Amino acid sequence: MKGYTIWAVVAGCVLAACATPAVLEYRWRQNLLPLGVQAPVITYAGEVVWGWGPGGDETGLIVYRMDRASAERVQAGGIAWLENEATRSVAPLRRPAMDRRMRRTYSDWRMTPLAELWAGHGEHNCGQEPGLGVYLDYADFRCRVDPEEIARANRLLLTPGSFVARARGGRVVIVAPAERLVIVAYNG
Repeated sequence: MKGYTIWAVVAGCVLAACATPAVLEYRWRQNLLPLGVQAPVITYAGEVVWGWGPGGDETGLIVYRMDRASAERVQAGGIAWLENEATRSVAPLRRPAMDRRMRRTYSDWRMTPLAELWAGHGEHNCGQEPGLGVYLDYADFRCRVDPEEIARANRLLLTPGSFVARARGGRVVIVAPAERLVIVAYNG
C-alpha cells in the first residue's frame, strides 16, 4: 500500500507542476479585461513573443466570451459605465491580490464605428485587410493570428454598438455587448 501512496503523491506533484503555468496564464489574461467586465471563457488566444524582459516584444490577440450580466451592464451604461468602473475604488481586502493593477489602464473610450483606425495594410499585410491586422503587424512579426479572428474584430470596429479603448503597454480593447465579446489586442 505504501508504494501506491508514493506514486499517487508523485503523480499529484507532476499534475500540479503541469497545471500551474496554465492557471497563471489564465489569470494574467483575465487581468487584461476592463474593470467590471466578467468574461470567464477565452475562445481564442494567439501570441508571438520575441525576447523576454526589458527589450522583449510581443504581439497577441485574445477573444473572450462575456457573461450575460456584464453584457447587459455594458449595454445599458455604455461608455459612462465603463469609465466609472475604471475609477471605482474597492477596499483592499475585497479585491483579488493581482486584480486592478493592469485593468485600471483603459482610457479614451470611444463608440464604434471607427473606420479611421489603422487604415493601411501593414508591413506584412496581416489579415489581408485594413484594421486590427495592421495594428498587430508590428516589429517584423509575421502575424500568426487567425485571419478569421482579425476579420471578426474588424467587423466590430466598423459596425455600431461596440466600445473601444486604448491602454498603456500597447493594448487595445473592444467590448461588444450585443455579441457578448471582448477582444484584447496588444503589441510592443
